[in-house]
Amino acid sequence: EVRRFGTQTKLSERTVKQIQHLHISTMGRTRIAVAAAFALIGTAQIAAEDQQACPLPGGSTLFSVMSFEPAQFMATSVSRGLVIGGDLTQFGGASTTVSGPAYIQGLSSGNFVFNGGIHTNIGVFEQLFRWDGFENVTRAAVAGTFDQSGDIYRVIVMTTGGTFSSDDFTAVGEDGSRTLVVFNTFEDIAIDQTANGEAFAASVLAPFSSVVVKGTAGQVNGLIVAKRYGVAHTLSSGPLVGSLALGGIAYAGPLFCGSVTPTAGTAPIAPTGQPTTAAPVTAAPVTAAP
Repeated sequence: EVRRFGTQTKLSERTVKQIQHLHISTMGRTRIAVAAAFALIGTAQIAAEDQQACPLPGGSTLFSVMSFEPAQFMATSVSRGLVIGGDLTQFGGASTTVSGPAYIQGLSSGNFVFNGGIHTNIGVFEQLFRWDGFENVTRAAVAGTFDQSGDIYRVIVMTTGGTFSSDDFTAVGEDGSRTLVVFNTFEDIAIDQTANGEAFAASVLAPFSSVVVKGTAGQVNGLIVAKRYGVAHTLSSGPLVGSLALGGIAYAGPLFCGSVTPTAGTAPIAPTGQPTTAAPVTAAPVTAAP
């Protein structure tokens, strides 16, 4: 599925088209799901007229972690794939098994087992995703709660960083698909287990922030999108206790954006120049957070 040009690896046209098709079909399913929710009169939260559906790129559902910059891992298992915009390194000594495909901008070093294959030295955010698509959604995302045939989905918008667990978002016991926490901030974020030892059960969209999963977290069920994962952060990563599992089950509910229109980069596109990372707008969401 890849072709080498000197030291640069280029994804085949077939691979790019498959991911683009996945994005298009996912957008279609999202529109159908949103329409179904709207049909539940009195139980669904209907978007305001100035809001529009803004699903994440469909290909993102294939991955457990997407990091714009280099990443460090101490996880022992990654249930889906990885997209890393730099080198991938490992610390903590334990072997890391990655079940899904890994696309690495730079090189990989450490004790990794890539069961889904690995592609290195590729322009992942030029060939597959435009990072400003995640940024635009983050700037404009609106908090809300949605009832789809009795299944509750929530979008929570945060404008500060810090250390968080599922207790902070009442997401205990979920699989990652029900709650999306959008961090519209440059501040660092740390993820840990609950006071009762429960896994972190939400998906995280934090394209402006460094995100670290503490060694005490045990398990993260949702997708993590971060500017930098587990490296060059100011928050302590905590002791390396036990094994850490990254599930990567992405948020599957409705997602609406307000006044800032997420235009460029919301779908995988052909190669372009390096995307910029403008400062996020931190205005209060249109809909109050649950």
